[in-house]
Amino acid sequence: MQTWGIDVATTDVTKMIKALSDLDNVEHVESMGAYQQIPEYTQIHLSTTWDQDQLDDWLYKTNHGCDYVGTFGVA
Repeated sequence: MQTWGIDVATTDVTKMIKALSDLDNVEHVESMGAYQQIPEYTQIHLSTTWDQDQLDDWLYKTNHGCDYVGTFGVA
C-alpha cells in the first residue's frame, strides 16, 4: 500500500471520499481538513495499491465532477 494526498475543493470532499471509498484498490481514505490559509481547499489522504500516475489518471478521467488541484506523496 502507498499513501497519497489529494488537494480537493472543500465543497467536493464528501463526494470525492465516497468515490474513492467505493474502489476495490483503496484501503483507507480520510479528510485531513481544510487548509488554514486557503479554506476553499481540503487535503484528502488515501492508502491504495495504485501508484501516483494511476491515481492521477483516475482523477483526470473519472473525477465525479469534483474540483481537485493535484496529488502528492505522503510520508
